[in-house]
Amino acid sequence: PETAPHILFSCRFSRDWLGLAELNPSSWQDTNSVREWWDSNILGVGMRRKAVASIAMLVIWELWNERNARVFRNISTMPLIIFYKIKNEARNWALAGAKHMSSIMPGDNMDRKE
Repeated sequence: PETAPHILFSCRFSRDWLGLAELNPSSWQDTNSVREWWDSNILGVGMRRKAVASIAMLVIWELWNERNARVFRNISTMPLIIFYKIKNEARNWALAGAKHMSSIMPGDNMDRKE
């Protein structure tokens, strides 16, 4: 069934994207709600919790927007484009003051001056 937990955390596409936040989605336990998932998978990541939480929220938001575009407007975006949207938005968050974002995004130095 297409529930919020399924769309955000269980489908293959979502799990691949959430893996970018270094959350190791293959180790996640099945949960019945988004709140249960958040409590069991985000709150336990230690010192990088703030960065992981921010990236997870950003990725979840982009996945939800992509899902809605596919379902309601019959528009789909290539995964690589979504990846770049997420990286660009994370960079914007870092430039706006969320410096913890640069510590977790793979393959990007968001603190560099362009």
